Amino acid sequence: MVVNPEVSFADYMNMYIDNVKKMASLIKTYAGDEASGMGYYRLMLDVANYAPDFYSKIEKSNQYELAFWMKIVDNAIKRGEFKEDIDKETVASIFQWIQDGIAMNSIFTGNPELLHRNLEKAFNQLLKLLKS
Repeated sequence: MVVNPEVSFADYMNMYIDNVKKMASLIKTYAGDEASGMGYYRLMLDVANYAPDFYSKIEKSNQYELAFWMKIVDNAIKRGEFKEDIDKETVASIFQWIQDGIAMNSIFTGNPELLHRNLEKAFNQLLKLLKS
């Protein structure tokens, strides 16, 4: 996503959640309605074993995502949406870690539908804590 300083943090957060929903739907389209997220996770682990540059690509993707969150956190501070004394990198990382953790939990519990619902609840609660 392109970061527009005029867009609120909450709007970006909702766009991010919508993108997670779209990705989950896309994976379901390819894997079938009855496939679990576990199959996708296994595929990723198998790819990691055979693709020599897999880890560097994942790291690059994680860095890109962290940079995205840091930009919108910084904009939220500038717009007065967030407290000024927060550690931007840590807060940006927390949004990333929450998504990773909830995704893993939804995969291992076999209920991918929990992903976007729990992600939305967690992000909204964190947003309340960060508000000015």
